[in-house]
Order: sequence, then C-alpha cells, then structure tokens
Amino acid sequence: RSEIHIRSRWGEIDSNGHMRNVAYLDISANSRMEFFNANGYTLTEFFGAGLGPVVLKEWLVQTTFPRLMLDHAQARPDAAALREKSYGIWQTTCWSDLARLVESVTCGLHQAGLQRGEHLIVVGSNRPRLYATMLAAQSLGAIPVPLYQDAAAAECVFPITNAEVRFCVVEDQEQVDKMLEVREKCPQLTHIYYDDPRGLRKYTEDGLGSLEELMAAGAVFAKQHPQFFS
Repeated sequence: RSEIHIRSRWGEIDSNGHMRNVAYLDISANSRMEFFNANGYTLTEFFGAGLGPVVLKEWLVQTTFPRLMLDHAQARPDAAALREKSYGIWQTTCWSDLARLVESVTCGLHQAGLQRGEHLIVVGSNRPRLYATMLAAQSLGAIPVPLYQDAAAAECVFPITNAEVRFCVVEDQEQVDKMLEVREKCPQLTHIYYDDPRGLRKYTEDGLGSLEELMAAGAVFAKQHPQFFS
C-alpha cells in the first residue's frame, strides 16, 4: 500500500473552498506517476518501453441539460424529478410534468423575445418553476444567471449591466421590488416575471408580468408549433 501526501497551494483553491479543475488534473497526473515510481515503475522504465506520461483524456459531452431532461421524461415519465415541501408536505414533480413545464416557459420566453446568447437573471429560493426557467433559457440557447435571493439591489447592478440582461424571472414581491429598484440604473431590464403573485396585484409597471401568464401563452404556442421544443 502506498500513500501520497499532497500539499495544495492557495492559488489552486477557489472562493468556495474547491480545488480548481486544472489544478486537480495536474495533481492527479503527478500523483499517478509518484505511485508508479514508488512501486518500481520509474520514468526510465516508461521511456524504455516507449511510453510517455500517463494523462487523463477529456471527453466532450454531446448533450445538454434540457436534452437529458427530455430523455428522462421519455424513459421514466412518472419518476420523481423534483420534490418541494409545501406546508410541511412534500410535493413531487415527475419528469413528464417537468418537461411540459419547461416547454411552456421556453415557448413563452421565445414569444417574449429572448434570443440565443442572451443572459436571463433568475432570483429566488429553490422552487421548481425557477429551475424550469433555467432549463427553458438553455433550451433557447440563452444563459441563465442565478443571483442570490438575499443580495441587495446594488449588488445586482453589475451582473445585470455587465451581461446586458433584458429578462429576469424572480420568486416574489421582495425580488420584484429589488428588480424595479435596479431598473433605475439598468434601463435595459425590460422584462420582469414573478412566480408568486401575492402582494403584486396593484403593480402596473411596464414589462412586469406573472410567470403563470407567460406559461399560459407558451402553452398555446406549443400546441400551435408542436415541433418547436422537441
């Protein structure tokens, strides 16, 4: 049995305390060669046999998260995809329901004008519809950008401005108020959709709408264009 002790460096760790992927690959390759060396297989032995250093082969994944979701919806439609606790009771969303949900949001965002390559802000707690929104953005070739739900409005200005964001989907009134405040410095933020309508009945700001309405419009579009999403 061989033990290899590794000392990581400060620059190899990211802000979340995780080792950077490139650093991990380098350390893995070096550790393998140290293991071989400790067991009598030195570099001289490798070179003498016409073998170079052992490396990892990186594979290009030919799929996407939306495609994987559709594969699951077809293979195991009634299996649980997501679970959310509501009023103390776990509510389950199966793969087929998730696929229909994502299709509605995808078509709704398409009709609203979200373009391939654009960024879409998502702000809120872990809710099925917000995860569906991220899958919907990816389905259109857009890039979802989740922001911390407890971030102050001022902290949202830079990512929204830097990515030239026009669309955002948020959870509730608190996040709507935050995005409306951000709009003063980010006038390009023209579309704001919310999941939870409580407290928002009297809001009349331009470009503000419910995710429910967006999905309803998307469902109509999906029926008219059944091949668009699939």
